[in-house]
Amino acid sequence: MRCTNCGSLAIDFADSQAVCSACGVVLEESQIVSDITFAENTAGGAVVQGSYLGADQVRARTSGPGFRGSSAGESRECTIANARWNINRMATARGVPAHVAERALRFFQLALDGGATTAAGAQPKNFVLGRKSDYTVASCLYVACRMAKTTHMLIDFADVIQVNVFVLGRSYLRLLRVLNLQMPLIDPSFYISRFAALLEFGDETQRVVTDATRLVTRFKMDWMVEGRRPAGICGACLLLAARMNHFRRSVTEIVQVVKIADVTLRKRLEEFKSTPSGQLTIEDFRSVWLEEEHNPPAFSRARIPKKDVRTVDSGPPAQPEEPLRSDIDQLADQATEQEINSYLQQEDVQALDHDLAKQERQRAERAKLKHAVETSAATAEAPRSNEELTDLDEAELDSFILTDEEVKIKERVWMEFNKDYLEAALARQLKLEADQKAGIAPAPRSRKRQKPRDGSTAPTSSAAESAKQMMQQKRWSRRINYDVLNSLFPSNKDKDSGVATASDTAPSDLPAEEEDEDEDEEEDDNDDDDEEGHATKRARSTNDWMRLSGLASHADDEEDHLDDAAAYADDNNDAW
Repeated sequence: MRCTNCGSLAIDFADSQAVCSACGVVLEESQIVSDITFAENTAGGAVVQGSYLGADQVRARTSGPGFRGSSAGESRECTIANARWNINRMATARGVPAHVAERALRFFQLALDGGATTAAGAQPKNFVLGRKSDYTVASCLYVACRMAKTTHMLIDFADVIQVNVFVLGRSYLRLLRVLNLQMPLIDPSFYISRFAALLEFGDETQRVVTDATRLVTRFKMDWMVEGRRPAGICGACLLLAARMNHFRRSVTEIVQVVKIADVTLRKRLEEFKSTPSGQLTIEDFRSVWLEEEHNPPAFSRARIPKKDVRTVDSGPPAQPEEPLRSDIDQLADQATEQEINSYLQQEDVQALDHDLAKQERQRAERAKLKHAVETSAATAEAPRSNEELTDLDEAELDSFILTDEEVKIKERVWMEFNKDYLEAALARQLKLEADQKAGIAPAPRSRKRQKPRDGSTAPTSSAAESAKQMMQQKRWSRRINYDVLNSLFPSNKDKDSGVATASDTAPSDLPAEEEDEDEDEEEDDNDDDDEEGHATKRARSTNDWMRLSGLASHADDEEDHLDDAAAYADDNNDAW
């Protein structure tokens, strides 16, 4: 090393610095040694001293291998590795060269660093953070393709990631602002060969491409390319070139290849028709090149209203105006006008004007009401008859039926609107068929049958029976003997024949077990009576039933409870 100040070779390397011993100039500072050195560890093995620092790393990685053999690295390294894999995947799917893919990866790294904000010295802003990685990768790949002037379009990458081209276009424009890139204008002639190959012209492909390229150049001369999408220009030129070489290519075929709307294609053809080149024959167009340029289409459209005005002005001369009145007449008119205005501003005149306006509004409303009443009365009196189509002829009936072309257009519109749903349904169907062939089809799930609601039960003959059904369904407690409820509602037959009720058949001095047996016998008798004829049972409230259900355990209070229950049932029976 030689000193840059005095040229001396006496350089002192000490304390990570290179200092000239002659003049004392510090030549280098904080040296990073790139030589590989080895040392010996405690076990006697050789280890490498230092670590590798890549060009895109901010610090050396000191940690060992990752958990379970996985690579452990910085988040930036993982992001770049994923971006490289996605870029290679998209490049392979669309036939992008390898050097263009590497260029796209460098654009991605610039976006990861913040782009123009880092160069300007401002706080770097990570463009990738908070956005979908596929959007950023596709945008970087399209930028690289534009720089390399390949035949790839933004809609090609939108098809790969299955996203709307306008959504991807917004991400692309934001990337250009962050990286501060000035993209070159697209030359539509780049895409002519690509689209011509898809239209299958055979051996005449090169001739069609030559004519289409000449048309694109003519479009540029006539200011029809600037501000227009290249796909529309290519579609119009290919359609004209195909007709020039006797190929019958429809507008639908061109639209499907270049992926534009048919309205856009027809508009480009109309604009070319208005130019002087559009009036030439095929032989003249191939041999003659017009030097003059035509005005831009926007300029021609802006001049159309002015041309109409000049046409009106150039018509027959108008009638001569009346001679001007004298100054005296003008002064008199001004004085009269001032006097009228002062009179109209008076309060009485304004109030009268308000009253007249109110009366006029009321009169108009009365007239509308009278007309509505007359119309409704006439409609009510008129006989109603169903309209028949027997008076229509065949031509009118045929006008209501769609033609084959209209049916195809309507079908295309419907398929375009329901494209996502149909693709998802087809994918599910194919997956199900593949699973069934592989024997891994999911087993059909058995659905639980819903229990019928209360309204679906059989009808009952009395309110008491309905209430008893409700009590049996609810089952508030397992400690309540619900069968005892049958003994609380004796039938009409027992009442008429003088059969003793529960209070007569259960004396207070019987033990609890005998009372239960008697109650069971009474329940059996009541069941037999119910089978012989319809029984009328008396209603009970929920609280009384729960209170009376303890008859088996409280025999002493049974008679009093039953008396109260009978009186309560009589009242409720009257209410029912």
